[in-house]
Amino acid sequence: MKAGAILPVLMVLTSILLPLSVCMATGQGYEPVRVVITGPDTVGVKEVRTYYINVTGGPATQGGNYSYKAVIKGENTTGAYVTPAEGNNTVGQFVVNVTMPEKAQRLTLEVNATSSYGATNKSVVKEFAIEVVNPYTFKAIIKNSGNMDVYGCQIDVLIDGEKITELKVDIPKNSTYTFEYNYTGKIEQPGWHTARFVIKNGYGMLQFENGTDEIAFSFYKAPPPLPKWLPLAIALILIPVVSIIILLLLGRRKKGSGKKW
Repeated sequence: MKAGAILPVLMVLTSILLPLSVCMATGQGYEPVRVVITGPDTVGVKEVRTYYINVTGGPATQGGNYSYKAVIKGENTTGAYVTPAEGNNTVGQFVVNVTMPEKAQRLTLEVNATSSYGATNKSVVKEFAIEVVNPYTFKAIIKNSGNMDVYGCQIDVLIDGEKITELKVDIPKNSTYTFEYNYTGKIEQPGWHTARFVIKNGYGMLQFENGTDEIAFSFYKAPPPLPKWLPLAIALILIPVVSIIILLLLGRRKKGSGKKW
């Protein structure tokens, strides 16, 4: 190939490779920033729950840092906050505790995550919906009547006969312990339901206040409220019907009042 023909080829290659090298040098060869939030989506008022934030991608994949800022948003966030509200590290994994407000409502945990390397920063906002509800609260007194401390006593919690969790407690000898559980799970059907605590390894020394190793509670789920439009719909139906009945009655009275010859 002649020297005059080589020069245009080199210029074309340079125009292609130079932007590519600049792109790599400025960190444009990374995956987009992604944020995943995991944790309970239904929580009782005033409860404290743990949430996990995982940030990946962005400039930090080249040896930089990940950071986040988290806030709670809702109709009334009095008493609600995130701890810690911000943080940074090189792995992008964070753990936060969220304290729920005093009022039942729908909240949003908003996380603004940033992936950084040098002077290059890429951010993304992720939202996680949390339904804050008034929980069903159950309490029972457990008595250790023995002369030995009991450690790791397992208490099974059942709702309508189905085991939903198990908790462990330590109860010193010759003492009582108030066991409390807040249930925030979904109850589909309105009406009466049953919660039950069962002591699994009391070693013959632990009993509930009723003198047995299990205790039951009844609780009621109210039916959903009527739609706001229903009274208006009923009124729109009844008014014409009542009006027709009144007109018919008045017509009969007029006919009945006529003179007979």
